[in-house]
Amino acid sequence: MSITQFTMEEVRCFGERQTLEIRPLTFLVGENNTGKTTALGCFHVLANFMRGRGVVFNSKPSDSHPYSMGTFKDIVRNSKRKDKVFKLGFSTKYANDEISWIIEFIERKGGVQPTVDSVNIEFNDGRVVFNIVDESDTGISLDSYNEKHNQYYISCVEQFFTRFEFWEILDLLDEITISSKDF
Repeated sequence: MSITQFTMEEVRCFGERQTLEIRPLTFLVGENNTGKTTALGCFHVLANFMRGRGVVFNSKPSDSHPYSMGTFKDIVRNSKRKDKVFKLGFSTKYANDEISWIIEFIERKGGVQPTVDSVNIEFNDGRVVFNIVDESDTGISLDSYNEKHNQYYISCVEQFFTRFEFWEILDLLDEITISSKDF
């Protein structure tokens, strides 16, 4: 399984959705201050998220993370939009299915760091949307299922994504799909 595309939207100098094709050998070339380090930093954040390591935008000197991207306001594009969000995503092939993941980030309440608001996973034949709920809630719950469009809406805490790597989540989704169709 390999990543075929990386996307960013509303991140620093990247306004509209920007898609980078990922190949076995990929070069980022450009003049200074054109977003190369931002792209690499965001890709690194996404890679850690995929590995179940959580979301880390800023490293401490003792961390192995090479990028410090600043606060939410430093990362989100400075625009006139009222809903200040930014998105990171990737596409991959898994079991002969094209899968796109889009993670939406918002400013953490009472803090300055970005936090995951939702995770949208799109398949060839449907999608699953994880909406992140307050940490006082526990577990994961199926909120609704739209059979006509094969869409699942699930609530969970952000820590759910630190318990599993992304391909393990896909295996869990297979189980959810089977159990919800039994009813």
